[in-house]
Amino acid sequence: MPLEVFFPPPGGGSRSTAKARAICSGCPVREECLAEAMSFRADQQYGVSGGKTARTRQKLLRAADPRPDPGDPL
Repeated sequence: MPLEVFFPPPGGGSRSTAKARAICSGCPVREECLAEAMSFRADQQYGVSGGKTARTRQKLLRAADPRPDPGDPL
């Protein structure tokens, strides 16, 4: 499997990640893969891991972080 399947070029949209997400859905280590990917900071997320895109993992990480985002206006 080419790595490009899991690490498509940025801006490709959901079509570029569909194959990787489909592969992940049936993978026996999907949960472990996702847990490993979630151990990285939100700004270090890239590609598809554990069936989740980088954008989805970033949202999950930010939602779980109780600290305010310094870029958000108060």
